[in-house]
Amino acid sequence: MSNPGKGTARCMSLKTKGLLTAASPTEQAREAQRIINDYGILPEQSLVQPAYWAFSVPQAISVTYANAYGRFSVTDNLCAFSFGTPDAGIPPLSAEAAAAIFGWSGGIPPVTPSLQAPLTSRLALINNAAPNGPAESSLSTPDQNLDGALCLRSLAAGNAGRAGRRRQAERVARGVAQIRASGDLHRIPAIIVTGRNDGIIAPNHASRAYFGLNQIVEGRRSQLRYYEVTNAQHLDAFNAFPDFAKAYVPLHHYFLQALDLMYDHLRNGRALPPSQLVRTRPRGEAAPPISAENVPRINDTPPPGDRITFRAAQVRIPN
Repeated sequence: MSNPGKGTARCMSLKTKGLLTAASPTEQAREAQRIINDYGILPEQSLVQPAYWAFSVPQAISVTYANAYGRFSVTDNLCAFSFGTPDAGIPPLSAEAAAAIFGWSGGIPPVTPSLQAPLTSRLALINNAAPNGPAESSLSTPDQNLDGALCLRSLAAGNAGRAGRRRQAERVARGVAQIRASGDLHRIPAIIVTGRNDGIIAPNHASRAYFGLNQIVEGRRSQLRYYEVTNAQHLDAFNAFPDFAKAYVPLHHYFLQALDLMYDHLRNGRALPPSQLVRTRPRGEAAPPISAENVPRINDTPPPGDRITFRAAQVRIPN
């Protein structure tokens, strides 16, 4: 899924820009990984990132969210990114292709032929500032368009340099502030289900953080339950790949179970199971059919060692 040569060039550019200090590519990779995890990305998330990166998932999400938060137009050319079809010379999007994307896509291109309809697969992330003209972003420079990634980071971090970029960063910050959650559910019953290996929505920055905020705001009045599932990641469609099939269970299974639990709670008054870690079992080599041992139910009475709690202003997550 990944290309070591591209990774080496990216690490070398990071060192040149003073963002890494290690000398060899191997040590640079370890340093980079350590920095990523120090920001709160779980080691379990790191395992799926090479595949996600190969399909431009985090890159495209970063571009899409930055444009959405800042309410930018396509003509703003934010960080010189756009979406197009480089295999066909980046022509205007046809009405037929646009209709197929609307019907099949989840809203964040690019989309690949193995996961969606063929027409949507032609969309890719484009670096408009590539040295030889607009080109697919990861192929546009030896370091996979590091400048574009750093531009996006400056918008999120608010440390953009020149005046125009600072104004763009301010727009992004305003958009983020406008959708910032308060954590107050007004005692309405709610369930969060998260895969511990989710490489898109980081548990530490999303589910765990919101659960903690809600506990601070609502305390004992809270009707929120948080179920964190081991060996589960964001994109169940990737479980069609052999290496994913043997290592991960479908998170969607627990989404459906959570809906059933909530329906039973609202309709029949059955208590929601307490917040907990759901310990699944990967299928392993050859990936035999999934059984109940692989995807145990959310437990009505989880043992103390599996309970997710909030004490002393901290979310306590079992290992």
